[in-house]
Amino acid sequence: MLYGDSTQPLEDNGPGIPEGNRDRVFEQGFTTKDHNGGTGMGMASVRQIVLAHDWRIEIGESNDLGGVRFEIQTRV
Repeated sequence: MLYGDSTQPLEDNGPGIPEGNRDRVFEQGFTTKDHNGGTGMGMASVRQIVLAHDWRIEIGESNDLGGVRFEIQTRV
């Protein structure tokens, strides 16, 4: 089996995630929100699911929407 047999892109039109924070986005407790915003649990949970299934996740910029783009690569 090879990675990329099935790829699911997820994009939004928000402010994006600065390149310097992209490695930290999957850390439990890390958030890009202000003090009244997120808990830093969402993307950490996504990463746990991805790893549990032996998938991969990549983060970048959405060319179409201007925000962030996550790409989950599964093995079939």
